[in-house]
Amino acid sequence: MPACVGTAALIWAGTGGHHLVGRLLSLAPFVWIGLISYSLYLWHWPVLIAARMIEGSAVLDLPLAWACIGLSLALAFLSWKFVEQPFRRKARMAAPARKQIFGFSAGGIFLLGSVSAGVALADGLPLRLGASTIALHADATRLHPLDRQCTTQGKSPNACPVGSEAPGAQVAYVLWGDSHAGAMISGFDHWLKREGKAGIAFAKAACAPMLGLRRADMGSRHGCDTHNAAVLERILADYPQATIVLVGRWTMLAMGTRMTGEPGGLAILTTSAQPASGIAANAALLENGLAELVARLRQADRRVVLLAGVPEPGFHVPNNQARAAMLGTVPREVSRATFDQRIATSDPLLVRVAERYGARLVRPADFLCDDTRCGVLLAGKPLYRDDDHLSIAGAAWLVPRMMAAAAS
Repeated sequence: MPACVGTAALIWAGTGGHHLVGRLLSLAPFVWIGLISYSLYLWHWPVLIAARMIEGSAVLDLPLAWACIGLSLALAFLSWKFVEQPFRRKARMAAPARKQIFGFSAGGIFLLGSVSAGVALADGLPLRLGASTIALHADATRLHPLDRQCTTQGKSPNACPVGSEAPGAQVAYVLWGDSHAGAMISGFDHWLKREGKAGIAFAKAACAPMLGLRRADMGSRHGCDTHNAAVLERILADYPQATIVLVGRWTMLAMGTRMTGEPGGLAILTTSAQPASGIAANAALLENGLAELVARLRQADRRVVLLAGVPEPGFHVPNNQARAAMLGTVPREVSRATFDQRIATSDPLLVRVAERYGARLVRPADFLCDDTRCGVLLAGKPLYRDDDHLSIAGAAWLVPRMMAAAAS
């Protein structure tokens, strides 16, 4: 609509005689772009799509975006000169007959339709990726049965047993968090069984552990505040000796925005009684809600482990790996500088809460990142199942290391 209204305004202004905008658009560079504009319209889409396929992201870095613009202009000029112009010169080429036009059009429609139908029936031609890549992608993207069973969709908490199944075993750890906690459940289950200890998991999608807060962007039926209040009550009543491990996507909650290139809307925090007012207050609300929760747990003499968020790739890691294998390119990584910039709001917040109430803060980045990058693959296997959740292999590798650090 803005483009159409702007074009109409330019045409309308031109009917009143010469004006500044008209003189500007009469300059040679603008006239040249106008001449090749239809070819440019056709060419820029495949150029941008190819670049996004290679990069594995809809958002391109500025140098690459400029290169795509330059390539589109060059291709548009060539097709304008050698395709458009010859067709316009009737003296050099006889106009095709109506039957030819409709015949070629019908043939093109049939050919494209047949190819499209074949690709759809063959489920996108997955064999182009190779059997090993397909198997690796399928394994990385699957949900563990515990993740499915333990991540509740309702307001009432689902206490999900994990770890040792020995009769009468006392619960030693409680894992509490959002879908990022759900993605770690299989890793906690494996670690607890190895340690011979029992645990309980409370996980609810888009509901990090915090008191008196709800996700306004999730709607009134989501019930994050009700869920968290009920989980706290269960913990205080039923698990007197347990260490409480808190997991959340703190960075997105503190900023309200997702990683560049990641689909999805804003995360808007508000109190249980107040209407939403945007994301400006997110960081302060999160710090207060998390601080209140940790304070309540510490007052009840519970040991608290606060896990900082995992680095957010901002791109679908298994898809990117499969695409890189198909194209023969190098899979993307996350730069340490980008990660540090992203956590500039959330990390100090977590530090303040942990120091104020004596919680143990553990950062997954200490194990996933070095000075220049944050890894998304381990021995060729994706550590993430999508653009922000750990894969089963990622959880199995990361959880024991984080819990060893928590105990040190």
